[in-house]
Amino acid sequence: MDRAKLQQHFRKFDGFKRISFHQDYVFVCFHQLEQAAAAIDRIHAEGGMLAAYAKHGVASGTQPSIVVPPNPILYVSVFPYFGEGELTTIFQQYEGFDSIEAAKRGLEDLNATTNPALALIGSPHPI
Repeated sequence: MDRAKLQQHFRKFDGFKRISFHQDYVFVCFHQLEQAAAAIDRIHAEGGMLAAYAKHGVASGTQPSIVVPPNPILYVSVFPYFGEGELTTIFQQYEGFDSIEAAKRGLEDLNATTNPALALIGSPHPI
């Protein structure tokens, strides 16, 4: 989706305030927290993009927390993510894929040999 279409798309969301473009993601700002929460649900229901509350206010040199408090600014990943079929193909290379332990071993290997975000890309609810 190009930037103009993204802006048009998000302008239709209740409470839309502004959008900030980056290479493969956008920040979408809403007037109120409730509107941002509803937008996350809508984005995930529509598919094709992932959304989460944006991390902000982290001082330089500190470790950001995985837990992000709800706020009216969303981080929205707009690049294509791995679907279930692609992830299944990746995990099938591990013997015993049908077990939870095999999936854990596969996830550990993916995290060790690729960017750790890969494991989250197929999830409609990023951590």
